[in-house]
Amino acid sequence: MKMIPYFVVPVRLLYVDLLRNDVDKTKSTRDEAISRMCQEFINSEPTMALLRGSTGCLYAMKSVLSFFHIACNAAEDVSIAHVRMAAAFVLAMRDSLPRTQPPELEDITVLIEEFFSLLSQMPSYLTHQPATWFRKFRPRPRHLYHNSNIATVAEVDWKVGRKMFGVLLLQNLRKLDAKMASDVVNEIVAVRGIVLVEDIGRQDHLCSEVVYELVEPLVESLFSGFLDPDVLLFVWDQIVLCLVGSAPVEQSLTQVLCSVMSILFYLTWLRSPNEGVFRLVPQATHRTIWTSTEPVPDCRFLDEENLTGTDDLPTKSFIRRVREVGRKLHVDDIKFMVKRYFFTEVFSHLSGFARDTSGFHADSQVTWSEWIGMLEKPERSLLEHREDQRLLRFKELERVKQTESDLRKTMESLKLCQQQLKEARDDAEEARRQARKSKLRQEQLEEESQAWEAIVQSLEKKLANANSQLQSHVEAARSSKLATFSCFEDKKDSVDC
Repeated sequence: MKMIPYFVVPVRLLYVDLLRNDVDKTKSTRDEAISRMCQEFINSEPTMALLRGSTGCLYAMKSVLSFFHIACNAAEDVSIAHVRMAAAFVLAMRDSLPRTQPPELEDITVLIEEFFSLLSQMPSYLTHQPATWFRKFRPRPRHLYHNSNIATVAEVDWKVGRKMFGVLLLQNLRKLDAKMASDVVNEIVAVRGIVLVEDIGRQDHLCSEVVYELVEPLVESLFSGFLDPDVLLFVWDQIVLCLVGSAPVEQSLTQVLCSVMSILFYLTWLRSPNEGVFRLVPQATHRTIWTSTEPVPDCRFLDEENLTGTDDLPTKSFIRRVREVGRKLHVDDIKFMVKRYFFTEVFSHLSGFARDTSGFHADSQVTWSEWIGMLEKPERSLLEHREDQRLLRFKELERVKQTESDLRKTMESLKLCQQQLKEARDDAEEARRQARKSKLRQEQLEEESQAWEAIVQSLEKKLANANSQLQSHVEAARSSKLATFSCFEDKKDSVDC
């Protein structure tokens, strides 16, 4: 499949370049405050107990948020939603982060890249980022990079996104329990003073912003801090699948968040069906009747710290109740509810179920409460399986590193053997050359010896001839002397006579 070329701001390269030039440029002016905020969040949040006591996790979380704060050029503190999301990223990566020392630069750059990638592709009404931030960091086709309409699109998405999310959440609640959804709408109508209409779609549209206001602290942090770590990582797996899937990211991500939120809403309502929803929110008890034309209150930072005054109320706050339900939720609960009520064909593939959707709504099918009673809790949680998989990957990496080390040693030994073989070949060649040289010298000496032998033989022959001639001359001289001496003797004898 041919990929469309996208323009993506190289956040990793930007961070590394700034870190290389000036470390202070990667830290926010509120770096110490961000560090304290991260430390307090980890220590006070039960779902992040696995991060406590880890220097690497705290340092990585602080580094991501500090760089994000300076990249946004924000004057206010980092929001609690961003702190929760950064903690979720660190939670998923905690096995590769050291506990007693700061993490490696590569780990921090990976976390920064993941954090920016997620925020840049989330709907703008969840991130509350300005249009300039999306224009800089949101990936899009290159031919649309200079499109000036992106600011208008971001603003429109923020305005209509809240209502769209609220409408979809009410529609999901009607699938789960129509009576509960009607009770929620009636309570909104009573609190806000909205004129009730008969059309259900119009009712959902009028009540959508109030519903979104109620669940905004959960969805804008992607349920980080409201779910057990095992369930949280499962939900984030579905979010990642939305980011990398072929469907539009914002629509598919909204569907996932609405599904999980409607399940939490439904289970929270089941725990105390006789208690209303908005009576549990302190702001609703102290306000006069609202109209649909009033601005939506900002409840982004609605949390247990802001709800301390609810202890005198008959029940706890809605957010606190949702957190209690979320911490007891299991992965199989979400799978079951999603498979039975929400876009079965899409989530059958994402959750590992078969694509056969027959019998999902059969009358003979067990109810949710019966199914929960029959469900056997798995021996190992998804988080433990993740840890096992990470350990297996680490072992595999160690094995690969050991294999690479052995291979390097083998290659070095091979190079040494090749060097020794080359030296031996050179020595053998030198020996053969010396042998050939010696042989040539020997042949030369033999030829010289034969030549000298021939000369000696020739001289011996000449000497023999000379001796023979000398002997003949001696014999001739001797004969001549003897003849002369005989003649002299004869003359002497004749004189004497």
